[in-house]
Amino acid sequence: MKRSKFKFKVFTSFCLFLSFPVMTISGIILFISPKGRIANWIEWSFLGITREGWSSIHIVFMIIFLTGCILHIFWLNWKVFWSYIKSKSTGGIRFKMEFAASVVLTILFIFSIAFELPPIFSFYKFGENIKASYEIAENTPPIPHAESLTLKEFSELVLELSPEEARKTIIDAGYRVESVDEIIEDIAHNNDITPNDLLSIFKSTNTTNAQTDNYSGLGRKTLLMVCEDLQLDPDSALVILDIAEIEIENFEESIKSIAERAGINPIEIIKILED
Repeated sequence: MKRSKFKFKVFTSFCLFLSFPVMTISGIILFISPKGRIANWIEWSFLGITREGWSSIHIVFMIIFLTGCILHIFWLNWKVFWSYIKSKSTGGIRFKMEFAASVVLTILFIFSIAFELPPIFSFYKFGENIKASYEIAENTPPIPHAESLTLKEFSELVLELSPEEARKTIIDAGYRVESVDEIIEDIAHNNDITPNDLLSIFKSTNTTNAQTDNYSGLGRKTLLMVCEDLQLDPDSALVILDIAEIEIENFEESIKSIAERAGINPIEIIKILED
């Protein structure tokens, strides 16, 4: 039986055909998935694949799709494509009204998203609201990317415990941890739990500072909200931050923005206000 010759043009077409649905499905999943810091903290996954995994799949297949499009237009079908362009430029655009409508629609989509105008931006906000639904106190990391901290850093910044106390608490709860220099994410993975479960161990044993709950969703909280949590007069907070040489624009500014401008961790703002 004679083996047929491998046809690169057909191969490229199949790659385009298969990459489009994969890219579409991964895009939809990313549209409704929690934000990265939440997804990493609770180890969110869909069909056994993490958010980071779906993001990688989406990017890789987008590259495959774009590469296939470029090959189809500028290499495999360049003569046909160029002949088509020349014939259309000579004869003029046949569907002028349809072309104009598509251009207008494209511009409306760009402006709607860029300037947050309905109705297109409303659909985008729908996705953002789905993502926000994951951000309940039980799912929110105490500080952004807390799972990337070592146990030593986590114990000092979040738990206000000594590293060895934190390590002993984990071991007493029946879990394994080799050293205080292990990453929180690795400790959780090695014990088949989530970083969020790890934090729950300290909360359930009452070994951590009672103010830990005030750190939930800290990046989203305004200075006024934090003052309410700490039962602190906003004007007094302003004086305390001024003494610490930390500038604020207004009471509605987020703690994250204040901390970033001061070059410190958001938790440090809380500690300053508590002292």
